[in-house]
Amino acid sequence: MRTVEFVIVGAGIAGATLAARLAAHGSVLLLEREAQPGQHSTGRSAAMFMESYGPPQARALTRASRAAYAPAVLAPRGVLYVAWRGQQALLDAQLAVLQATGNPVQRIDAAAALAAVPVLQPAGLIGAIAEPGAMDIDVHALHQQALRDARACGATLWTDAELELARHDGGGWTLAVTGGRRVHARVLVDAAGAWADTVAERAGLAPLGLQPHRRQASATPVSCWGPPPTPTRCRRTTWWPRRSTSPPPSRASRNGRRSPSAARAAPGPDCAPSRPMANW
Repeated sequence: MRTVEFVIVGAGIAGATLAARLAAHGSVLLLEREAQPGQHSTGRSAAMFMESYGPPQARALTRASRAAYAPAVLAPRGVLYVAWRGQQALLDAQLAVLQATGNPVQRIDAAAALAAVPVLQPAGLIGAIAEPGAMDIDVHALHQQALRDARACGATLWTDAELELARHDGGGWTLAVTGGRRVHARVLVDAAGAWADTVAERAGLAPLGLQPHRRQASATPVSCWGPPPTPTRCRRTTWWPRRSTSPPPSRASRNGRRSPSAARAAPGPDCAPSRPMANW
């Protein structure tokens, strides 16, 4: 039986970043059910850094985390919250909330919104809230950087390693993992995302009602109607609920090889490199 301080179930962006932080404080084992980390929600993220997005707590966390992102992970994008006739009160209320919490946003009129995004329907458009500081996130680079940081600090990753059962005996957790492997850990972390309830139930805990939904995102360039302003980038992101395949090979790590985007990420953490580990 293997003994570690921390076991983290799920090697997506949440599990990987947590492993990178915890590895400096004790031995960490990161369990990933799939053949590669980040195959589900992480690999299908809309990938936007928006200080205006979410409830107040989420916005505060986003603002506080900006300095932690390597420059190569973020790229300028900009975001508009658009409104049409009948939505004036909603737009005003949203602007007031964002400005009250220090978000760098501004109100623009319909003409400015159309100049920025010519594919908008002009009929009834009353304006928008602009967040010019919103950024694209290179999720693959960010995720791979977290995995490298965790490894550099001594964490171990097991792929094709599904948690089958977990029991707490008063002194820690005893885990059964696929392949007949057994692990003992002082702390068990459920970072399985939409499958967190499944992990909780296998650990004898009550579920919260989480339901996994597979989705596919299409981010495709579209031609602007008429001569587009210069410079501009028109992009439409379409979401629809359906079962989908794994992330495109060009955006995923295969057989341990790193993508060019991963190579551009920030240097590793300030901790001594560890010996090579199995299944990494």
